[in-house]
Parts: sequence; structure tokens; C-alpha cells
Amino acid sequence: MSLTSIITDIFTTEERPHTFILRVAVGTRNPAKIRAAERALRQLMERPDRNVQVVVQSFDVPSGIADQPFGDDETCEGAKNRAKGAFAAFCKRNGKAPHVAIGMEGGLEWRTPDRRTAGDTANEADPTMNGNGEHETKDLYCMAWMAIYGRREALSVDMLASKDTTTYYGDQRPVFGLAKAAAFPLPWKISEAVQKGMELGDATDKVFDIEKSKQGLGVVGVLTDGLVDRSHYYEQALILALIPWMRPDLYPQGLS
Repeated sequence: MSLTSIITDIFTTEERPHTFILRVAVGTRNPAKIRAAERALRQLMERPDRNVQVVVQSFDVPSGIADQPFGDDETCEGAKNRAKGAFAAFCKRNGKAPHVAIGMEGGLEWRTPDRRTAGDTANEADPTMNGNGEHETKDLYCMAWMAIYGRREALSVDMLASKDTTTYYGDQRPVFGLAKAAAFPLPWKISEAVQKGMELGDATDKVFDIEKSKQGLGVVGVLTDGLVDRSHYYEQALILALIPWMRPDLYPQGLS
């Protein structure tokens, strides 16, 4: 197996003989997210029967949503916008389309696990009133959405598809692959800071007295003592988002 992963801003790689070049656009400049994309693709490509060179270009593209998104719909929309933005930016820079464009968007969601009264000492960062006139509190969870965008054509299917894939004839237009990362609860101090308008990364830095956590471990890495850093957290979800590329015969229309 021969695989080279290149993280670059300029497409300058010389193609090696008998090597497939997988062109990848990533809609972020965040090094943790770029590493996640590279790791996910490496896992798919590291097979003894494949000689693939992965070339990743990163682009600073807007999400088109709030700086701190809440809920699945808004967060997923941000990931899709970043993927489409990276796709367009790659085309403009290189005069040809990437095989896949990737968008990643972290988000937050409130959950009410049980009913609590105002006298409880539990997290009250987001108190609400229930139908009985009692105060309920919500726990803040961190999650993320991944979006893959592109046309599944012969070359990319040959490189990414499962050996079990049956005949596939290619897309007439770009399609999406989507997946959501696992959600996990945040400490009440972070929830309180977010409730006051602070973004998650800034709240994490403040609560734990660190700097630029979202470019490194991320809040997930801080909370797990590095067992799961931000790159690894995104990595598995990216592989799941690539399922329509791995089994295009089962997802003929992609995802919306």
C-alpha cells in the first residue's frame, strides 16, 4: 500500500505513475478539523489493493449561520454550506472540481433529562417554566454535523467504494452525504457562559483557563483528558458521512 496525505493550500502535487489522486476540498482553516478529514480519508484509503494520493486543500468559507449554532437543523445547514463553499472555491482555484468537498460544523443542543424544581442545585443555566408552574432546567450538549458534497463518478467510486458495491452509473449533479457526531453533556459553568452569549470555544478557554482550545483538543479533549480530541471526535462522523460514497448503489440519490 502506498498512500501519501498532503495538507496544502496550493495544488502543486506531481502525480505519481499508476497513482489515483483524490482531490479533497475542506471548508475550514481550523487545523483540528483538517486533521480529522485527513485521518478519515486515510482510514478508507489504507487498503493493500489501492495506491492513492490524497490532496487536501483548505478554504476559509462562511457557514451562513450564527457563529454559535443551536440544534440539528441549523448546525447541519452550516456544514452543508461550508461543503458547498469549499467545492466552489476549489473549482475557482483549480479549474476543476474536487472529488469530495467537506464541511464540518459544531453545534449545541438543550436537553431536559428530567423535571427539577427551582430549589434544586442542578444546572439552572437555562431555566424554563413547565405546564405546572414549576421551573425546569435543561442540560447543554455538544454535537457536530458533517457534510460531504460532490459527484460520485467512476474515479471517486473506485477509490472510496466498498468491495460489496454493485453497479453504479454516477451522479448527474453533486449530492450530499451527512452524519452527526455523538452528543455529550457540557459542565454547567460552560452552559452558563454560553447562555450569556459566549461561543463554546471561548467559554471553554475561560472556564479552564486555556487558549485556542477549539484549534487543538477542543472541549471534548479537555473533558476526556485527551482520550478523544476534537480531530478524533470529528473523524468517525466523517467516515459515516462518506457512506453514500462507499455504498453508492444503496444511496442512489445521495442525501438532502
